[in-house]
Amino acid sequence: MKVIYVGRLSREKNLHLFIEAAEILREQGLNIEWTFVGSGPMLETLETLSTSGCIRFLGERPSEIVAMELQRNDLFITGCDFEAFGITVSEAMACGLPVMTSHRGGNAEQYEHLSSGINFDVADMDSLLNGIKYFYYHKEERIKMGEVSRRSVTSWSMAVDNIEIAISSLKN
Repeated sequence: MKVIYVGRLSREKNLHLFIEAAEILREQGLNIEWTFVGSGPMLETLETLSTSGCIRFLGERPSEIVAMELQRNDLFITGCDFEAFGITVSEAMACGLPVMTSHRGGNAEQYEHLSSGINFDVADMDSLLNGIKYFYYHKEERIKMGEVSRRSVTSWSMAVDNIEIAISSLKN
């Protein structure tokens, strides 16, 4: 399975938890490849923490490359627990990925838990590990959640377009 994070590599994103989870899951025999796309002050620290060889850091990339990377992966993950709205969650969903986010903050409000993704508690490593394992062992469900993700983002996008058209017609 392939897991991707896209965003700033900074402390408040709780990325050290993903490095720790990657190491634990590798020790448990799970074959999971991790990709981190983005730059930031935590890059060197994260690279130092990553010892299993299953994690690659791509640095900052143009949006076209980010979209290609998202499509190459099976699961999008982010751990910020106070973000109001993470655009990368919507981008991942538009690419047909199920998502895992902190159960706190606006990211978890972008999707329905257990429909197009899974919430986890950043203060509970077992919560994170169990979510990843669920996607690892339930490929069909992972694919189904990704399809729900894509449809939900598309329907929201169409709703926004319709609202913008209605507002525009009222102005005229």
